[in-house]
Amino acid sequence: MTRLIKYEQVIYFEMEPENYGNEIEYIQDVVSRYFPVYKTEVEFDIVSVYIKTSVDEDLEDRFDKVRKKMVPENFIPYLVEENGEYIIKIRKQRERKFRTVKANIVMLFITIGTTLIAGAWWWASYTGGDMFSLHNLSRGALYFTLPLMTILGTHEMGHYLMAKRHGIKASLPFFLPMAPPLGTIGAFISIREPIPDKKSLMDVGIAGPIAGFIVAIPVTIIGLYLAGTTPYGAPLEVDGLRQIFNYPIIMIGMSRLMDVAHIDAMHPTLFAGWVGFLVTGLNLIPASQLDGGHVVRALFGEKAKYISYIAFAFFVIMGITLFLGYLVLAFILLFIGGVKHPPPLNDLTKLDKKRVIVGGVAILLLFMTLHPIPVEQEEFSYEFDVRLKEGEEPERELLLGEYTNYSLVVENQAENVDIDDGIDYEIDIDHSENWTVELFEKSENETWIEADHDLNLEKGDEQEYRLHVSPTENITEMENEITFEVSSYIRDEVQRKREVMTTSIGYGFDVEYDRLSFFVENENGEFDFNLTNIGKEDNYTIIAEIMRVETEDERELSKENWSINLEKEEEYDETLEPRLEFSEVYDFKAVLRRDDNDLDQHVVVYFEVTIRSGETGEEETFELWGVQIIQTS
Repeated sequence: MTRLIKYEQVIYFEMEPENYGNEIEYIQDVVSRYFPVYKTEVEFDIVSVYIKTSVDEDLEDRFDKVRKKMVPENFIPYLVEENGEYIIKIRKQRERKFRTVKANIVMLFITIGTTLIAGAWWWASYTGGDMFSLHNLSRGALYFTLPLMTILGTHEMGHYLMAKRHGIKASLPFFLPMAPPLGTIGAFISIREPIPDKKSLMDVGIAGPIAGFIVAIPVTIIGLYLAGTTPYGAPLEVDGLRQIFNYPIIMIGMSRLMDVAHIDAMHPTLFAGWVGFLVTGLNLIPASQLDGGHVVRALFGEKAKYISYIAFAFFVIMGITLFLGYLVLAFILLFIGGVKHPPPLNDLTKLDKKRVIVGGVAILLLFMTLHPIPVEQEEFSYEFDVRLKEGEEPERELLLGEYTNYSLVVENQAENVDIDDGIDYEIDIDHSENWTVELFEKSENETWIEADHDLNLEKGDEQEYRLHVSPTENITEMENEITFEVSSYIRDEVQRKREVMTTSIGYGFDVEYDRLSFFVENENGEFDFNLTNIGKEDNYTIIAEIMRVETEDERELSKENWSINLEKEEEYDETLEPRLEFSEVYDFKAVLRRDDNDLDQHVVVYFEVTIRSGETGEEETFELWGVQIIQTS
């Protein structure tokens, strides 16, 4: 249970017994030099000195003198108002030991080393080559390490020098190393005593972001200039997963003024400027003991805790849904200092108008320098597709005199890339010798026209092609492999896609013949045949057979007196068995004879010639007829 009693009676104070009276007398003596004292109370380890004063600039100045007297003696005074009374509460602080400047120097050199490696990594990523070559190490140091460390160092030195100006003990910056691509997670200074009042809280809090912001501007301008003039030399991926470093408002405006497009590959100096703005924006978030937390605590006092709660809710929601970095930052802040910002020693005097305006500038800088999602990942691709239309078969058979059409589609399937002028493609067709392959493209009015082998497609567009394929008589290969290859040239990289189709020669033949022949008695009826092998080499069997004999009044006669023979080069046979190569023509005759001449009227003889493929067994029968005419005297 807390007991509040007057000094003259019982004292509870966390000091050595023999020093009770001397320390309290010291406290009363210091306070009474600057304020009228009318009561002193002790509550465990806190001495409360009641003073007569009013809230004005004189109060702030007098309390600061009390602070400067007591803090070196490890007494921490707080100025509060309770029930209309002004009280200076003092508690004894244990003497603290701090790291020497050697720790700052060691951390600085380690961070310089890691940022040198990060700079070499960025430069090699931008221009190519061995990361650890002397060239890449030196260029990385110049174009990344130097500007980044300058921004971070200036930011922290802004805090440090402002703290010194207000007589607040503070350490030199501690730089924090990490692995590439950053090489550092930033820096901080250690404030080694409580902030005295709202003015110094505002000044110390805003000095770092403004100093870092001022340096980040020329660094970013130089980075934008170099991005527009230094050629990108490293090979760029044409698809995959990439990091997108989203520009804050300030960088969007600067890039537009300098007419430099936001490209995937960021120049190392430009990235250093981007990091500078990111550090500024993140530090200005109004939460906990971030720089923005200092600013809103100075502006809004105790009510700033509600802004801090909202900021933490933002961290958690954005961290879960969009950017994991916010969630990590929320846990770090909770671990280090909690959600609420501690009050300054003098929480009563108000800010002057000049500092209120500076606080408004800090809020403006937050929105100018921080993109809600600083870094995000997305899949990107300069992909395209080459394919046969649905239902089309890539393998087909043809015979001499036939043709086939293949319908193909080339589609630009690029995603999440900027291609204002489309992507250029080159089409190449390869096929076997002496095959005819012609390329047509579908025009805007849906007609087929002779195709140009150069193509440009916007993202999502496609072009339809038709390949007209036919064999010639002079082909030497029975199989025609057709390669329809499309090449795109993106970022000095060549992408190739192809569709392979095969047309082969099947087995088949074609026959031309005389269906009807007139001949007089004592002569033979001759029928000319042209058998053309329009497929692969094949053995054929040719036979002929008389079917029936009729008179002109359709009276059927015996066919025993008639014979049909096959003639090839004046040699007769009942069966021919030629072996024919592709496109070879085989000429033969079917000769119809009568064995006697005892006829008194015209006769019509019907017979059939059958040609059979030895490879497939396919056969075709042709019906013919000869008319023997009887001559009358």
